[in-house]
Amino acid sequence: MILFIALIAASGADVVGRVRAALASDALDTAKTLCTQNRTTAQGVEACSWIARYELSKRDYPAALITARSVRSDAEALLKARKLDDEPHLPIGLGAAIEVEAQARAATGEQQQATAELKSALHTYAGTSIANRLQKNLNLLTLTGKAAPLLDLKDTLTKTAAKLSPKPTLLFFWAHWCPDCKKQAPILAALHEKFPSVAMIAPTQTYGFVRGEAASDEEERVHMRIVWDAGYAAQLPDVAVPVSGATFTRYGCSSVPTLVLLDAHGKVVLYHPGRMTEEELEAALRL
Repeated sequence: MILFIALIAASGADVVGRVRAALASDALDTAKTLCTQNRTTAQGVEACSWIARYELSKRDYPAALITARSVRSDAEALLKARKLDDEPHLPIGLGAAIEVEAQARAATGEQQQATAELKSALHTYAGTSIANRLQKNLNLLTLTGKAAPLLDLKDTLTKTAAKLSPKPTLLFFWAHWCPDCKKQAPILAALHEKFPSVAMIAPTQTYGFVRGEAASDEEERVHMRIVWDAGYAAQLPDVAVPVSGATFTRYGCSSVPTLVLLDAHGKVVLYHPGRMTEEELEAALRL
């Protein structure tokens, strides 16, 4: 209880922080009360989405579905008077609600319904900030064993040309601002040495900022090259770095790093948003 009170105090008046603090102490009833009081606001929508995520993590799939649907309904009500990306809380909350609903359905054997819901949501929210997140969840359910989505390889950050060859290829999606990507690099370097027959490509994209400040495309690309040269080039020499937002969208890269393994025929063997250990990746490469 003392820890819970301290977490609540530290989070201040922010309802998202207060709900997350409550859930961190497993105070679900407190989190629900906070959400009930704030559900008609954008912050409240995001806060309630954390309850859905909490219930999903506890494998309480019926509760997660109910909460996710409620969050989605509240978000859609707000969207009658505003655009989704007017501020960050509403898209975060809505994206999480759709994600939780899909994952809960898939976990209970309703993969077909989950896939249909994600495709419908992608149509509805195409061109918004949650499109990549929705595509990521659709890819998690459907991409393995299928032909890899198109890779735009013409625009490269480094001198190494990007091309697909008829051999296994590991795609390492990264971003210049991503600390987890830098932590993944030495693992990839070790595996590149163990499996020299596996090609590697490191797609990235521009984000419109450098160190949190708005930047032109040219300024950002200069910064990206500096980051690659300082943090990756020595470990991943001769790895091509194609730059394409369209590629990121097709592969659903709403989180970086994202790792995708293609077989020699261009089919997806592994699709994994987030970091992977050397052991996990090596197991995939040996299949």
